[in-house]
Amino acid sequence: MNVREYVKEGQVFVAIKDGNFEVVLCDLGASIFSITLDGRYMTQTPVEEKDFVVLRAFAGKTVGRSANRIKGNIITIEGKEYKLEDNEKGNTLHGGVNGLSTKTFETEIVDDKESAKVIYTYVSPDGESGFPGNLKVIVTYTVFTGQKELRMDYYATTDKTTCCYLANHAYYAVGEPSLKDTQLMINASHYLHCNPVDLLPIEKREVTDILDFRKFKYIMKDIDEPVLRNSKANGYDLHYYFDDNDINSLKAVLMGKEYKMSIYTDFSGLQIYSCNHYSPVPMRDLDIAMHNSIALEPQDDFIKPRLLRPNEEYRRFVRFVFAKV
Repeated sequence: MNVREYVKEGQVFVAIKDGNFEVVLCDLGASIFSITLDGRYMTQTPVEEKDFVVLRAFAGKTVGRSANRIKGNIITIEGKEYKLEDNEKGNTLHGGVNGLSTKTFETEIVDDKESAKVIYTYVSPDGESGFPGNLKVIVTYTVFTGQKELRMDYYATTDKTTCCYLANHAYYAVGEPSLKDTQLMINASHYLHCNPVDLLPIEKREVTDILDFRKFKYIMKDIDEPVLRNSKANGYDLHYYFDDNDINSLKAVLMGKEYKMSIYTDFSGLQIYSCNHYSPVPMRDLDIAMHNSIALEPQDDFIKPRLLRPNEEYRRFVRFVFAKV
């Protein structure tokens, strides 16, 4: 295992290389900058690190305190209303303008024969982005020797009841230049139906044929259907509920012509977003176009904000396992 630190644009990057598998992480937003296998990019990755740092984008970063949307920038906790930051024309998206994705986390590296860990820690102060409580967040990434796997563990505590549901917003490409030849499977028979105008949640529903990924389906097969195009999303932007909550069961697979990525997690569902807008900067090995990769974000649903109390611990994990097809 080879672990290397370097600094770009004032941020600390950590590259973990195990044979033909490499993961590059960043302290900005406790983020995934890139994942490569056989030198092929499994992620949507900017050509230059400066674009990753300078762009105020969610790609690759930990989002929170609230993954997804909170209606009207208002959250009510224990009978008290809190005004949150508006970063989506009337809604709070992924924690607001100054959410976790914008914060520099403390970095700790633990390297031994069996694995290499990067432990990121940040304490979000009481009132940050409008949320109550001092929220301590720890995001740990682990690469295991010889496994071609990236494990991500979330841990959080608070001194006051607050909102806490986290996610990572990396986009995945599995070695393809676009989603044209990429298939997706999700072990989910239900999804969260949202208002097409503002993408705020309405209710849990059974999947229709167009939204069904229980068997492998090319992502682009139904992308132009009116139910997807005639909405703010302009493509797939949906939360799926896993049918099987066994933490060891396969939850989803993204598969290209040569490589695939399997997902295991204890989150209850998966948000997918099919990169429905053009990339603002050039990406490594990807077309400069919409639908060049897909965000697969294991997370819990956002029908209502999820709360963390002082006597509780927030714990979640995700395993991304890469292999040749």
